[in-house]
Amino acid sequence: MGEKFKKMDIPRYSVGEKYDKVMHRDGAVFETYQDMCFCSIGLSNASSREIQAVSEGCITVDLCETDGIIFVCISIGNVLSFDMPFNMCLYKEFY
Repeated sequence: MGEKFKKMDIPRYSVGEKYDKVMHRDGAVFETYQDMCFCSIGLSNASSREIQAVSEGCITVDLCETDGIIFVCISIGNVLSFDMPFNMCLYKEFY
């Protein structure tokens, strides 16, 4: 983890820890904070293969656009993939 990230007062979670925000179902949420991006992943019944992929797998992140909608597409260890719509208007940095 980078030194800049360590100094920031941002909660970090790992498998089995309490998540303070609300996730209405399994999936992923992409957010930005200052000049960093975060992806929170919620899996209510993660398999050992999914846990290993999140812990050790290669992460690929792509930006895609379909019909004017931007998606952040994440693949983790070729086991999990998430396509998350991203709305720049929700962040003051993009006004």
